[in-house]
Amino acid sequence: MSDQHRNQSGLSSLRLAAHAATPNAEYPLMAEETVKRLLLESSLLAHLSDIVSILDANLRFLYVSRTAGDRSLSDVLGTCVLDHIPPPSRSQFEDAFQRAWSSGDPVTIEAASDDGLYWWENRLVRVTDGEGLSVMFTTTCDITPRKRAEQALRESEGRMRDAMAASGIGTFAWDPVRDLLVWDEGACRIFGFENSSVPVSIERYVEVLHPEDRARVQQHVAHALRTGEYHDLEHRILRSSGEIRHVFSRGSTSRDDHDNINMVRGGLLDITDRKRLEEQLRQAHKMEAIGQLTAGVAHNFNNLLSIVLPNVELCRDAVPPDAKIYLDDIEHAALRASELVRQLMLAARREGSIEKVECDLVAMVERTLRICRSTFDRAIDIRCQLDLLEAVIEARPGEIEQVLLNICINARDALKQAATKDPRLLLHLSADGPDMVEVSITDNGSGVAPEVKSHLFEPFFTTKGVGRGTGLGLATAYGIVGDHGGRISCDSQLGGPTTFRIELPRLRKPVPREVPEKPAPQATGTETILVVDDESMVRRALRGVLESGGFRVLEAGDGQQGLALIAQSNTNISLVVLDRSMPRMSGEDFLQELTRTGRTLPVILLTGDPGQQALTASAVMVKPPRAAPLLATVRNLLDQSRA
Repeated sequence: MSDQHRNQSGLSSLRLAAHAATPNAEYPLMAEETVKRLLLESSLLAHLSDIVSILDANLRFLYVSRTAGDRSLSDVLGTCVLDHIPPPSRSQFEDAFQRAWSSGDPVTIEAASDDGLYWWENRLVRVTDGEGLSVMFTTTCDITPRKRAEQALRESEGRMRDAMAASGIGTFAWDPVRDLLVWDEGACRIFGFENSSVPVSIERYVEVLHPEDRARVQQHVAHALRTGEYHDLEHRILRSSGEIRHVFSRGSTSRDDHDNINMVRGGLLDITDRKRLEEQLRQAHKMEAIGQLTAGVAHNFNNLLSIVLPNVELCRDAVPPDAKIYLDDIEHAALRASELVRQLMLAARREGSIEKVECDLVAMVERTLRICRSTFDRAIDIRCQLDLLEAVIEARPGEIEQVLLNICINARDALKQAATKDPRLLLHLSADGPDMVEVSITDNGSGVAPEVKSHLFEPFFTTKGVGRGTGLGLATAYGIVGDHGGRISCDSQLGGPTTFRIELPRLRKPVPREVPEKPAPQATGTETILVVDDESMVRRALRGVLESGGFRVLEAGDGQQGLALIAQSNTNISLVVLDRSMPRMSGEDFLQELTRTGRTLPVILLTGDPGQQALTASAVMVKPPRAAPLLATVRNLLDQSRA
């Protein structure tokens, strides 16, 4: 149907509708000629993209410029407009019609198809002629593309919000001209802002920064305003709760038509967890470097102790009774020095020769508690909270108890130094998930300053006076706990309580019963023992110990001499006591050469660094060896070899 024919058809139908309609007293219909004149004057309506229609007071179609879908004009004219509107929108359209008719003001509403896939915008305008007769002009515009674009935009913004929320990113915008700062929810969450506490100016923003970082951030902002370059920045913030967080910010600037910076926009990311991981990695690298250093220190130091301790034991029966007290002092000092080396090795996590056993952490905590109560000042209120009746771990019990006791002693010293009015110490054992158990030790002292807290687990770091501490206690604890597959951390703020948390892997097994060890018999023998060590005084000390047990001893100053002695048919060597670290040929190289010769001799490897054991050695002993354990090991290996 042509546009002209369609318009004429509309006019003809309008004429029929005007004659057939029953006039309404309140809303009379326009005269037919008046309506025709309006339509003729608006002959372009049929060419518009919008659908134009004229309704009478009873919402019936008097004119339609075109129809939607496959409907014809004859199907629409004279019918009620509500019959052609989806049911959910009918009441809304009728209400808008009455408001437009009553007020005479234009009213615009939107209507959707039943399936929500299509949208139209309807604008209703009441038109009245000179005689007071009225009709309702309506325009219907297809706004489906716009609504779909809006929906797509909302979905995109929703995905963006979800992605930013998942990543922890927050955004900000600052208008430097008006000094107006705007935050999104993510940024407020990072800073811990409530609605009433959100900074709206740079001055207010600076107040929530860490005091030590404020000047640097202000310089950064000033540089961005001066140059237009907003470089990446890391700094700390201070939440209202007192919690310190690390944030990373990245931004950009925009300029107005006069080339002045009028907006700074950027994003914020909470990197506190990343900074903690970086600190743990830095600590691990430092411990690795310390471990490499202590390996050499331990070897030389233990060589000296390997001379002192055996000779003290050999001299004990050869001196007058009144001189034995001096030997006791020498032995005590040497043992303390040996323990210091062992702590160094533990701090570097190089200890590993002592076998771990299944033991109950509850019993260890209770033993630590008894020691503290019996030795600490009675003014300290020492309590224990056991949330578990049993907590089986795989550990070296002496080392774990050493960790607990060291931390309790540090807490006691902190309480004494702070002169706390009501000093308290709490040991708390609890489950940390299904596979971990945690021991926390809390004191109500004066807390730990941030600059001290960051160095707590470093070897030789101490806040105690000269002669009151070696700085190895917490470093040793760090190494022990790490060697047991656990974690140790400190939670403290200056002026508040301090809590050390020790987390260890938990075994789901019953506690094994302890079987008392039987005393070992005196180890003696007459076999020939070869001692291989590059230190002559160490060889002499070991020779004295072995000969005191009745053994015949041969000496070699290095591995090559030792192999040459073994190759001689008349030496009849039954066992080798071998130093691990020697020039020209190490203990491991000696063992490999011995294996290639085809000789099968039991070998005791002496080392100051048992963390890397030689698998081909029959036994590994930590230097300096004590006389009784050395003789017992020699006898045991000889008996096994003979069997």
